Amino acid sequence: MVGEIPTNLTSCSDLEYLFLSGNHLIGNIPIRISSLHKLQLLELINNNLTGKIPPSIGNISTLTTLSMDMNQLEGDIPQEMCSLKNLAEITVSTNRLSGAFHSCFYNMSSLTYISVTLNDFNGSLPSNMFNSLSNFQSFYIALNQFSGTIPKWKQFGRTSSKSREFT
Repeated sequence: MVGEIPTNLTSCSDLEYLFLSGNHLIGNIPIRISSLHKLQLLELINNNLTGKIPPSIGNISTLTTLSMDMNQLEGDIPQEMCSLKNLAEITVSTNRLSGAFHSCFYNMSSLTYISVTLNDFNGSLPSNMFNSLSNFQSFYIALNQFSGTIPKWKQFGRTSSKSREFT
């Protein structure tokens, strides 16, 4: 598939899974993607998408998996995505994303997996970031501009930094 993401896809109101990976898609992610109110999985991996992640994605309350690796996306991850209470996985590796993570991401108890490798994120990770991420399993942050130390996490009253996966 080549060209832009067809905007008429946004009228498929019963769509639950949208896989558009490995194509030659260009242009921006449509703002009206938020009209897909039943969408659980959005996979846009390995295309040539540009521009920013639209804040309107934060309106897809059913979204559990968001994968946008290997594109040319830039800017930050919109704070509006913090309202996605069912979001378990977010992968945006190999883009041109930048800025710091919004602190609200560290309060999303549904998150199990974050992969932001090979971007230009910066800032430090809060020392208490794992306090409310009780289901968190994997955190891929390599090849960014983060500073400081990797926070410890608590499990069953113990403090550990070995049992979770960080790269």
